[in-house]
Amino acid sequence: MKTVKWAFWVIVLVALALLIYQNQGFFLAKQSLNYDLKISNWNWATPEIQNVGYWGICFLIGYLLAGFKWMVTRFKANKAFKGLNASLNAKNEKIDDLINELNFYKNDPYMKKVKASAGALKTTDAPVSEENKIAGKEEQPQEKIPSADKDETQTATD
Repeated sequence: MKTVKWAFWVIVLVALALLIYQNQGFFLAKQSLNYDLKISNWNWATPEIQNVGYWGICFLIGYLLAGFKWMVTRFKANKAFKGLNASLNAKNEKIDDLINELNFYKNDPYMKKVKASAGALKTTDAPVSEENKIAGKEEQPQEKIPSADKDETQTATD
């Protein structure tokens, strides 16, 4: 892609040079610009400059204006990025605080007693993975299925 861009700009510059070379009579002619506001003694005239100088000045002014516009949009984009990054960091800090608060309540002995007395707490010996701790999930113990060895009719009659 760099080669294509380089070739494109070479073609543009060669075309511009060819245009100027083939029209030397126009570009090398000297002209003066006059500015008259129709107020006495307010006439202004530039010294005679070749037309190629005027074209060069116009291209330079256009290049500077485009560069200035690019800089303004770049600064606005950087300011927006900084604001978005600050918002993202604040939200990440809030998430971390909420996770820490959730872990505090999960590990609080008083809360465990309340859950145990309500019958809502299930304990397991299986370790909780680090991902599940962050997500606030605990691994659920598997419930035991009654064995088929015992006959329910026998225990009911006993």
